[in-house]
Amino acid sequence: MRNPMSKFKIAVVSGTLALGMLPSVGWSSRPYGAPIAGQITALPGGNQIEVADHRYHIKQGSAAEKTVSHLSIGQQVHLLLDGSPDSTKGDVVAITVDSES
Repeated sequence: MRNPMSKFKIAVVSGTLALGMLPSVGWSSRPYGAPIAGQITALPGGNQIEVADHRYHIKQGSAAEKTVSHLSIGQQVHLLLDGSPDSTKGDVVAITVDSES
């Protein structure tokens, strides 16, 4: 005699495993570079931001893409890049504004 709860348990476990494999769930284990701090020197558009005369690409669909439209030249910001922790060549995934600017 089969236990009807065993099918339910298998479905729950399978669903949990499937959700755990989604890319957005695994972001907590992604490596990030050291935050970059500085003053915005240009906002050229096209998913780019220039901080301390260095231009960075903003990752599409990221929180940074939503934030950049509310920024202005001269603000002090911190950029978080994806990619290896020792690299400054990743895409910007988050931007925070310094509370003093």
